[in-house]
Amino acid sequence: MADSRNVEVEGMQYEYTEKRTESRRRMQTMRERAAGGGSVVHSARASSCSSGGFLLLDGTTFEVKSRWQSNDVKLPFGYDFWYQPRHNVMVSTEWGSPNVLKTGFNPDDVSKGLYGTHLNIWNWKEKTLRKRIDMGEEGIMPLEVRFMHNPDSSVGFVGCALSSNIFRIFKNEVDEWDVEKVIDVPSKKVEGWALPDMPGIITDILISMDDRYLYASNWIHGDLRQYDVSDTAHPKLTGQVSETLWCLQHYGVYNTKVFTTLSILNSQVK
Repeated sequence: MADSRNVEVEGMQYEYTEKRTESRRRMQTMRERAAGGGSVVHSARASSCSSGGFLLLDGTTFEVKSRWQSNDVKLPFGYDFWYQPRHNVMVSTEWGSPNVLKTGFNPDDVSKGLYGTHLNIWNWKEKTLRKRIDMGEEGIMPLEVRFMHNPDSSVGFVGCALSSNIFRIFKNEVDEWDVEKVIDVPSKKVEGWALPDMPGIITDILISMDDRYLYASNWIHGDLRQYDVSDTAHPKLTGQVSETLWCLQHYGVYNTKVFTTLSILNSQVK
């Protein structure tokens, strides 16, 4: 029996079940728009090496209304996104090809270019791609991206999982969007892992509601880190908690607690 939540947009089937086919897509990361403007969600082909985009959902029913982007941009990969309307910008990240993600990590796939290294800068009002910023080997597998909560701020951060670096996003002296590496988590020498040097694998980052602290879950190394980002160009490590396989996190609304799961594969919450 067909699921009533299945919808079709411009000839593409969007399915809310675990069963997938070549023509169907997976959805990832939803952000709400202000003033009842609905939500934007990232989607990607379930069985392809590329092709990702954004959908606009109805703010009440969550039904798919249309594609979000106004031009036919075909990015190689996608994952997270965040926007700052007062600066007319949205920034999206790139994880990797769905084909390699579902089969597990293979270092050879990195050299084959099957993992992303770019930030994509969008015109928020026109819904068009402005530019792509390549972070190279220092920015492999950019996942979570966050702007400061101050709506006038033009600064954000992105965590690059495989490189275990965090880049600052900002407007440079000629008013163009740019990035610079501001946090580098050293790898550890190990035996029996996929690589001789084990990166921390930064799976998530969040910024406190007062824009003072950045929190990063250093998944494989098993620690949760707190950085003072009062000076966004020079973050300072101010706290660190170690436990096996920290993963995703959420910052308490009153700036007093951090809530986190222990692992992608573990349902415990702390």
